[in-house]
Amino acid sequence: MKLVRRLWWTAYAAWHLRGQERHPFRPVEAIRRDQARRVRRIVAYAYRHVPYYRETLDRLGLTPADFRTAEDLARLPVLERVDVQRDPERFLSRAVRPERCRRLRSSGSSGAPIAVCQDPACVFASMALGRRLEAVVAALTGLRSGRRDAALVAPVSSTADVLRFRQENTLVRPGWRRSRQLFSCLAPLEETVRLLNEFRPDTLASYGSSLEALFAHVQASGCAFHRPKAVLYGGDMLSDSARRLIEGSFGVPVLSVYQAIESGPIGFECERHRGLHVNLDFTALRVADAADHAPPPGEPGEAIVSNLANRATVLLNYRLGDVAAWLPDPCPCGRSLPLLSLQLGRCDDFLVLPSGRRAHPHVVNNILRFEKDLWQYQVVQEAPSRFTLTVVPSEACDREALRERVVAGFRQEFGPEATVAVTFAATIPRGPSGKVRAVVSRCRD
Repeated sequence: MKLVRRLWWTAYAAWHLRGQERHPFRPVEAIRRDQARRVRRIVAYAYRHVPYYRETLDRLGLTPADFRTAEDLARLPVLERVDVQRDPERFLSRAVRPERCRRLRSSGSSGAPIAVCQDPACVFASMALGRRLEAVVAALTGLRSGRRDAALVAPVSSTADVLRFRQENTLVRPGWRRSRQLFSCLAPLEETVRLLNEFRPDTLASYGSSLEALFAHVQASGCAFHRPKAVLYGGDMLSDSARRLIEGSFGVPVLSVYQAIESGPIGFECERHRGLHVNLDFTALRVADAADHAPPPGEPGEAIVSNLANRATVLLNYRLGDVAAWLPDPCPCGRSLPLLSLQLGRCDDFLVLPSGRRAHPHVVNNILRFEKDLWQYQVVQEAPSRFTLTVVPSEACDREALRERVVAGFRQEFGPEATVAVTFAATIPRGPSGKVRAVVSRCRD
């Protein structure tokens, strides 16, 4: 039975891989027709099987027939992250078996961790979309096969979960596992450099903040470092100065990838580096101002997405919390997928350990991301062993038990002398960018 399942999903993935490299070059009208067809299907499906959408459409006096194109999705209320955190079952389809789905949990880098179920078809369709980026990587590296790919990620991450799911449910080619390696972004930079030098990857993917720290370390220390042929980042932002360092001083081209567990792969940067090509056919994305109107091209607003592929946790008209803008001009690469610019992304601080070593903010995120009664948080590091934690809890939260678990987790990571002042609040103020920085360090390393 297991072999039959693996054969089935291998064939399914292969079917969806067909034509992905050419798809972004199709006429935009044809791509929008594909998008509209998926909009009609997902709304009809959600109305039949997902409690939230049945209740919401009935309350608003709408039917699935009222949703013909992506623009019609704005007729739904804007979903906030806290809506899904409070009652995730309302957004889970009754037509799926949860045990057969992939349950993904966000890294917590937004300060508000969330769990989403993806059905297997969505997982493999999303993987197939990666072929669009693969065409760009192949052009930059000169390698279409035999490439060695490395990723710096958190030890517990959606990247590792999805790769494991692929290995368990498809027939991967011989050597596939050896050509792709995951390394911990929490390891000391010296160890990371050593491991990468041993593996000698052709591409290196990670969070923007991790790549910034890695290349700054190599530049400052002058250590021997195997330079990949291309660097890919997502999850958080890479500063302009870090990009100039990687591309200018190291001569390594940089590509950005935009994705989220709620929406899947949203967009990718091509070899012309003009912005992010949005996968319109699988993701309906709109940019909205404070009044929920579309700003003019080039003007920033909040990214609101609808995942048109996932039949497990169905999220339509969902506020991601990113600030973005549609770019008015087409890309000279010839792809017809429209261009998006991420204006102001989250950029959490690295922490300073008592030893003096810098640590990725995922050290803190990993302590807090599995707390089911924690809706949002912000950590401020006042000194290497002194922290302030502000928490927005659920109504059912046992506050003292949460406080004890948090303090124990911090002491495990930062030593027995670590102190954590935990305060509970109804909201956490946003910064000038409109975002909550989940991790702030006031230490000087």
